Amino acid sequence: MCLIPGAGEFALATEAVVRREGLTRTTAENVHNGEGRADLIVSLDQLQAQLPNLKRVSLVVGWFGDDLGQVTVGCGWGGAARQADRADDLVGGGVARHEAYEVS
Repeated sequence: MCLIPGAGEFALATEAVVRREGLTRTTAENVHNGEGRADLIVSLDQLQAQLPNLKRVSLVVGWFGDDLGQVTVGCGWGGAARQADRADDLVGGGVARHEAYEVS
């Protein structure tokens, strides 16, 4: 089975991640289901319920290019305008947030 979670900074997070919107409001970055749990965990639970004998899942991870001509592929993040409450600073592939480029 191939699992394609889509592109998103927190698409593969196993816990709910929220983004601050002003002083008192927050919006979930990776909870788009009726269960209130991280989308990845809900998807894996549903997959296991539907296919109990499934032994392997291939995970597709999104990387981003920075140009249509001479492309550089690497880790990117959603930018300072979308700052989420998150304790870690890792974007992916061993690249820290301050080393990754900002995806518009």
